Amino acid sequence: MKHTINRVFSVNREELQVLFARSGGPGGQNINRRETKVTLKWNFKTSGSLTDGQKKLIQTRLRNRINEEGDLIVTCTKTRHQKLNYDIAVELLNDLVSNALRPRLARRPTSVPRSKMEERLKDKRLRSLKKKGRSGVWE
Repeated sequence: MKHTINRVFSVNREELQVLFARSGGPGGQNINRRETKVTLKWNFKTSGSLTDGQKKLIQTRLRNRINEEGDLIVTCTKTRHQKLNYDIAVELLNDLVSNALRPRLARRPTSVPRSKMEERLKDKRLRSLKKKGRSGVWE
């Protein structure tokens, strides 16, 4: 079974490592008995569904979510249900990878508007007058 990460490629289920653990948060006594926290690990470096360029993009843009082994890690503890947390985690993985692979637009340099410059200079003049007024010296 495949999970669709975005329209360009899909990840085999065998590539995803799923771990379950006890979760904090709401649930009462159920917290002590059920493992509802879901952690997904995906080693994108060994994935055959990505090009080298896509792997580099993921490595640089998602570096805070990647461990030393090269696993992209996503966790979910939003609900009390393991299945719902799993679905949310897969969707989060989908969003992360889709956003990482989306091309970035170059920033167009702009100049500071004249009104903002004049406003800043006016504020400086008022501040200067206020401070001169504290010293008792008037011009």
